[in-house]
Amino acid sequence: MTIDELKKLVGEEKAEEVDALVAEIQGAANPLAGFTEGKLGTLLKANPELAKAVDSRISKGVESSMSRFREAELPKLVQAEYEKTHPPETPEQKAIKELRDAIEASEKRRQEAESRVASQERREKLRQVLTEKALPAEAVQWFSGESDDDIESFVQSAEGLFSSYAQQVKEGVLKAGGREPTKGPNGNTSGKFFSIDQINELSSDPRTFAQNRDKIMESLTYHQSLDRQ
Repeated sequence: MTIDELKKLVGEEKAEEVDALVAEIQGAANPLAGFTEGKLGTLLKANPELAKAVDSRISKGVESSMSRFREAELPKLVQAEYEKTHPPETPEQKAIKELRDAIEASEKRRQEAESRVASQERREKLRQVLTEKALPAEAVQWFSGESDDDIESFVQSAEGLFSSYAQQVKEGVLKAGGREPTKGPNGNTSGKFFSIDQINELSSDPRTFAQNRDKIMESLTYHQSLDRQ
């Protein structure tokens, strides 16, 4: 800011004070000797606009300095402080770290492999149990347990569902009536279908029902078709 700009800012009534202050500063042995903090404070207090301009210049200067510091100096200081607590790895330390990472990765793969094997073994065990109990072995695809207790619980649930299904079939058989199949639309049916009594007997046991399920269902459909004729 030039002297003329300063005079325009403070106004004509204060221009002489500015000239006097400048002359005093210039005439002193030390140009700044006459520019004391008190005189600056008096001048700023008497000229609010000047004080505002000075504050603005100071704020901009401080912000500019801080910006340059953040961009140029702060990253260096942060890096230097980090290196104090995190010194670069030596070749030996790097080799140890790589070995440890390799061991951990190998252990993770081993555990995953063991988990897959254990899961397959549980599924095979469940398949055997389902077969022994004459339950559909296909049900193993819905098993997601992780222990023998889970297998037992799954089998119990399957038995309950299957028994309920067999009971519904049995009730359907009883509703179908008591005919003995002889001949149907396709000719002789002897041996092709179960009688009502046979269906009723086979349906009372989940094991025998499972073993003869397809023929039982075909026989039941046959008897129900006779009732509709």
